[in-house]
Amino acid sequence: MRAAAELTPWLRWLVRPNQPPRPEAVEVVRRCGVRGAFVVGELPSVFEQFGIAVPRVEAGKLTPQQRVADAISNWLNEPSVDADVCAIALARLLDEVG
Repeated sequence: MRAAAELTPWLRWLVRPNQPPRPEAVEVVRRCGVRGAFVVGELPSVFEQFGIAVPRVEAGKLTPQQRVADAISNWLNEPSVDADVCAIALARLLDEVG
């Protein structure tokens, strides 16, 4: 990540409340300059800071494939998708498939 920092168009690094970021994370974000920043929060609620509603689903109710299909469908139905929304949606999809 350090090597790619200068070429990265933007970067948001999630940090938990009351926990300082690791020195390695500080270095990566610093190398991104104004394109990098820390976001303080917890998953999945941090997505709400970006206007993304995260559905609360009880574990075991849906298969991973159903959760991914639902996430894709919801994402495609959004009226506008910018770079932040796209990256967060991709992170959610990766998280959903494990």
